Amino acid sequence: MSRICPYGGTGLGVLLAGAVALLTAIIVIWFHPFFNGHLKTSLAPDTSLAPDANLVIKPHIPPAMHTTQSVVNLVVNKPSPLPTNTLAGAPQFVHAIVEKGLIRIIWQAVQGADNYEIFRYTSVDSPKARCLGSSNGETQYEDQGVVSGNTYFYWVRSKNASGAGPFSAAVSAAAVGEDPVEKPFIPGPPNRVVASAGTYRDKIKLDWAPVSRAEGYQIWRQLNGASEPATLLLEVMRDTYYYEDYIAGNGMYEYWVRSKSAVGLSSFSKSAQGWRLSLEAPASLFASDRTYPDRIYIYWTPIQGAIGYELWRHCILKFSPPVRKIPGIDDEWIQKTVVAQGDAKQMAFLTEPAMEDTSVKPNVAYVYRVRARDAIGGFSPFTPWQKGSMRPISNALKTPTWVTATAGDFTDRIRITWDIVPGQRYEVFRSTIDHHGTCRSINLCTSGPYHDDFDIVPMQVYFYWIRSGDGGKALSLFSPTASGYSAPRE
Repeated sequence: MSRICPYGGTGLGVLLAGAVALLTAIIVIWFHPFFNGHLKTSLAPDTSLAPDANLVIKPHIPPAMHTTQSVVNLVVNKPSPLPTNTLAGAPQFVHAIVEKGLIRIIWQAVQGADNYEIFRYTSVDSPKARCLGSSNGETQYEDQGVVSGNTYFYWVRSKNASGAGPFSAAVSAAAVGEDPVEKPFIPGPPNRVVASAGTYRDKIKLDWAPVSRAEGYQIWRQLNGASEPATLLLEVMRDTYYYEDYIAGNGMYEYWVRSKSAVGLSSFSKSAQGWRLSLEAPASLFASDRTYPDRIYIYWTPIQGAIGYELWRHCILKFSPPVRKIPGIDDEWIQKTVVAQGDAKQMAFLTEPAMEDTSVKPNVAYVYRVRARDAIGGFSPFTPWQKGSMRPISNALKTPTWVTATAGDFTDRIRITWDIVPGQRYEVFRSTIDHHGTCRSINLCTSGPYHDDFDIVPMQVYFYWIRSGDGGKALSLFSPTASGYSAPRE
């Protein structure tokens, strides 16, 4: 007769009895207060175990509590460290904090990282980023090499014995500078310094543009041409002009202005020349108008006390002949034109009150003015502008052709001949240089077609040109050149 298990059945009963005993032991161990202090176990990690080994925990139960299958083994896996050849991950939660004069970068620590490198660039372009340095194991870094107003982008990457890990996501921030420290201010030199040039008889006026934040100005002066250096004339406060009333003589003076502040002086301004009015303007200025075919003759009334005169010229108008009179050119029109164009130039300094201007061109109107100069550098006012011009050239007039000159045929003359132009007269021009710009008129022929030139040097070669005229002031173009000379005299 077989034995019957109290739980009913043979094998099945044994299994059920074991399961009940195991469940009872677990309930008693974890929930019953009776066992407090009687269960002896250690949950501290056992560092002597190899990686991935099983940790077996065997609770100690008093003998009175022993039942079938009452010993329970608890198996716990030990955590595995990073392999020694594994890179640390990319830093997370990277932030840029802006402070005066620096940008602070912070981030969350990365498991397995020994150190961190910080990179920076001025745009989101990490391949071009430059490494600023390492954080020495810290999770923050101060970038003090920033410029106020510039925006910077940062990346962080971790490092360990295996090398450098991947970059973090980029963060950016705009730098803010330290509170500015006001530096000592020295103003710049004044601009547009102007001195009156013969405007007043008893003084010279000096003007200049104001300088921002200037607290005053110094005025320096030197007599033009003097060997002594410039000297400080005076200081003014806020004014930007000065009248110099006490001037010895009528010389030309050179002026400079310097601006100043509480801490220093500017450099010198550009110089300005000024003088008192010492002479009257020359009177009765005259310029020949269509009188000569190759020049304009200018003269004026001399001034007592003048050692010489400046002659100024300006080209105002080109015209096409035949024109007997240029309409609309009066003193007011000339003055406006010259001032607007602004290129009148001094062409000569003369000791005599007259000049022949041979540098003029046909069919061009010129204006002239004159001022006198005294022995110590003073000037008179300018005269009004005076218009002058050469005798006009007309393309409608026929130019003489077949111009010839004798070459040694006579001992006392050179004969020049040309083709007849019916109903017109002729003008003969001569020069020792083969260029009609240097020639002068030597004869006006009402007949023709030849001219004998007796005012010659034997064997000297002369060049001749012929122009036809209409009996008025118009002339044709120059003819081709003819050269000739006389035979030696016995």
